[in-house]
Amino acid sequence: MPSNNISLNLQQDLVFRNPLTGQNAIWLMHDTTLDVGRYTTAVPDANWSLVGVGDFNGDFNSDLVWRNKATGQNAIWLMHDTTLSTGVYTTPVADLNWQIVGTGDFNDDGNSDLVWRNKATGQNGIWLMNGTTLSTGVYTTPVADLNWQLVSTGDFNSDRSSDLVWRNQATGQNAIWLMNGTTLSTGVYTTPVADQNWQIVGTGNFNDDVSSDLVWRNKATGQNGIWLMNGTSLSSSLYINSVVDPNWQIVGTGRFSLFAPPRYSRVVGNGSNDITAGDFNGDAKTDLVITNLGGGTVTVLLGTGTGTFPTAVDYFAGNNANGVITGDFNGDAKADLAVTNGGGQVAVLLGTGTGTFSAAVNYPAGSTPDSLFVGDLTAGDFNSDGKTDLVVTNWRSNSVSVLLGTGTGAFQPAVSYAAGRDPSGIVVGDFNVDGKTDLAVTNFGSNTVSVLLGTGTGTFQPAVNYAAGNGPLGIVAGDFNIDGKTDLVVTNLNSNTVSVLLGTGTGTFQTAVSYAVGSRPRSVVAGDFDRDGKTDLAVANEGYPVLSLLLGNGNGTFQAAVNEVVGISFLGIVAGDFNRDGKTDLAMTETGLTRREIVVLLNQS
Repeated sequence: MPSNNISLNLQQDLVFRNPLTGQNAIWLMHDTTLDVGRYTTAVPDANWSLVGVGDFNGDFNSDLVWRNKATGQNAIWLMHDTTLSTGVYTTPVADLNWQIVGTGDFNDDGNSDLVWRNKATGQNGIWLMNGTTLSTGVYTTPVADLNWQLVSTGDFNSDRSSDLVWRNQATGQNAIWLMNGTTLSTGVYTTPVADQNWQIVGTGNFNDDVSSDLVWRNKATGQNGIWLMNGTSLSSSLYINSVVDPNWQIVGTGRFSLFAPPRYSRVVGNGSNDITAGDFNGDAKTDLVITNLGGGTVTVLLGTGTGTFPTAVDYFAGNNANGVITGDFNGDAKADLAVTNGGGQVAVLLGTGTGTFSAAVNYPAGSTPDSLFVGDLTAGDFNSDGKTDLVVTNWRSNSVSVLLGTGTGAFQPAVSYAAGRDPSGIVVGDFNVDGKTDLAVTNFGSNTVSVLLGTGTGTFQPAVNYAAGNGPLGIVAGDFNIDGKTDLVVTNLNSNTVSVLLGTGTGTFQTAVSYAVGSRPRSVVAGDFDRDGKTDLAVANEGYPVLSLLLGNGNGTFQAAVNEVVGISFLGIVAGDFNRDGKTDLAMTETGLTRREIVVLLNQS
């Protein structure tokens, strides 16, 4: 059967059921290797068979399909990550000869449909579903020879219509029906496997090409394997992790996390803290830079374009180097760095365009810029002169400092503006749609967000405060309800929530609405992680679990957080396309008793 002769980028998870014990489990895969195995809700009643995996509510998270072989009831578990969110019954089928054999999309509506086979008559049918509800049931071509088992579905000719996979339990022949919707277009044989202990148990795209692949399990030995397919032909094969206990059955494949388990991590400096991304050497590959709070340095990591960052160089940026941003401060079209440090200064490191930076030049920025938390400086054009300016939060003086840029890489003396108590995170945006850059600041000590409207001359109006949660810290701006007006989201360290403040377009914001996330959320980024055209949120948590994903509904609300355990304790987070596949990935700084590193999570949507 398979031979271990290739390396994969596995992007499918495997679903298992043990009918003897009632346990159910999901393997989150890393390449061809099990990274994390998680149990989900058990079902001790052995009459309930786990018969399929599909997405029935359009959230990019796979759901589980059940059939009761005693009562004829059918049910769908809507899953939240690997956790049961809601269980719903769908139309029952009392005739127990009818078996659900898989799911697929047979009418190109984006909804999973159910595939049936009658083990007594050889009839085959497809339920076109509207979510979890039967919309239309249709028969497709029957197969009277009951040795032919309909075992799975997939797309083997890249026409966006699901195809049907067959295995003959008497002869070992395997075949694929290329479907045109619910109608058989062409039937083709593929490589036979005479050993009947080998069973086809699912399909998935395991090498990110345009064809579905086949998943096999040997019910006698516990071996598991994958056939990488080129259309309907076998291209390559390999083994994956075995499960010796034959009671464990693979029932299908799905995606139970938008982000794969850590694809890349590496140790960086002492006290890794903030993180940002840019192209520092002009090779069109995304690079990273991290501040090291304990070492007073920034670490520049040059990207390979494959999601890895093997080259790291440290630059001194001042004691307690904390927040970091990139920008072009001297107008040479090369990325520069600005870093806050514990000496009450902003260190500016001008880029050469080759991935290296000049020695830091420090500019006073007020009374000790925040040396405790990330996200404490940002850039914009505050006086409309086409030159990049800086603004920094000053934790101890309850203010923000504005440093106007000269366009030569230097900055004018700081001018301070009052904010709330213990200002921490800061973002810029045009909150009143007047074409002038405004500021929004989280105030950790007063549980508010301060909004300072810009005049366009480099000065700002007095702060107006809006209530947030307990201990607001990180902040991000975006248009979360697609109305063309800038909204805000802040992390609340002490209440384990994020607060969403929708903008009115007049410089004011609606009352905050909060959503639960993991423990001690530190930083937040926005992006379209599930590629549905709606802005989502990713939150780095200092406590457990360390990553929270909130998918946006496009109307200013968010789905409940999906929490991922992908590290120990995260502080900073940045989004970018690190492997050049057009999907938004995440990189985070991780801290712990023995770990000071970055973790890169590649998007699997």
